[in-house]
Amino acid sequence: MSDSMTIAVGRLRLIQADCIIMVVGCILVAHFVAPGSSRPASGFWQVVVVVSAIWSAVSGFTMQRKLL
Repeated sequence: MSDSMTIAVGRLRLIQADCIIMVVGCILVAHFVAPGSSRPASGFWQVVVVVSAIWSAVSGFTMQRKLL
C-alpha cells in the first residue's frame, strides 16, 4: 500500500471509531436520562431515529468508498 492509501485507511478507521463512540454515548445518555420513563416515545420520533440510522449506515459505506 502506498503512503496516501495508508493515511486514508487510518482516517477511515478514526471516523469509524468516532461513530462507534458516538453511538455508545447516545445509548448511555438515553439510559441515564430517562430510566423507566412512563411516557412512550411518539411514533414520529421513532421514525426519525430509524431513518437516521438507515441514512447513517448507507452514508458510512459510500463515504468509505470516497475516502479510499
